[in-house]
Amino acid sequence: KADCIKFVGHLDLQTTMHRNINRAELNIALSQGFSPHMLMSSAQPLSVGVSSEAEYLMVELDTAKSELEILNDLNRTAPAGISYKKVRLMEPGTSSPMSLLDAVESVVKIPSTQDFAETIRTALNGNDPMLVVTTNKKGVESTRDIRPLIKPGATVVWSYGYTTLTLTTYAGCRRPLDLDPLL
Repeated sequence: KADCIKFVGHLDLQTTMHRNINRAELNIALSQGFSPHMLMSSAQPLSVGVSSEAEYLMVELDTAKSELEILNDLNRTAPAGISYKKVRLMEPGTSSPMSLLDAVESVVKIPSTQDFAETIRTALNGNDPMLVVTTNKKGVESTRDIRPLIKPGATVVWSYGYTTLTLTTYAGCRRPLDLDPLL
């Protein structure tokens, strides 16, 4: 998902992917039921305004072409801002991408001062809890410690008025950020 489409929401992106898959003429498996739909799942949906270099998408096919043919067909019919890097044929019954995902590497670039970068670096290298206050749709606030969700080895670089933070966070179904136990 390139920068040029980073403001496209997850559901609109899924609709676009459905259309792209149809244009690529892949023989997609459909759900059984009154209103059949494509059997497709993704891991870790992106927030609006976030671009990505790699996302996981699983689509169930009735019959398959070769990995290279699928990759070429998808890229040939993909709209601007979407490109496919790799295709892997999986065994039937493979778990969904969300259940296979353990961690996500993120790079965040923030306009800032050098002092801000040092504050972030100190916080990441310390052992104190990193408390975040969130508010749900009903206005109820909760405080969470996100330190256990950040893997060691984060880097903070300040250059030309920007702080670039590179970190790996636990993700997926096993340790999701939004379900971290309340303090």
